[in-house]
Amino acid sequence: VIGARAMLRLWRGRWSAAADDAAAILEHPRVPPVDRIPALAVLGLLRARRGDPDA
Repeated sequence: VIGARAMLRLWRGRWSAAADDAAAILEHPRVPPVDRIPALAVLGLLRARRGDPDA
């Protein structure tokens, strides 16, 4: 659910909130890999949109 919220916040332009949600998912050690995918996608899109050369 938090991954979907992160994506929604990304689409709405709330980049900081989206990054916070994605980070919360990735910091939790027991999150299954399939649930990490939306968080990783959000972070990748954010980095690309911000012009991060590592994106």
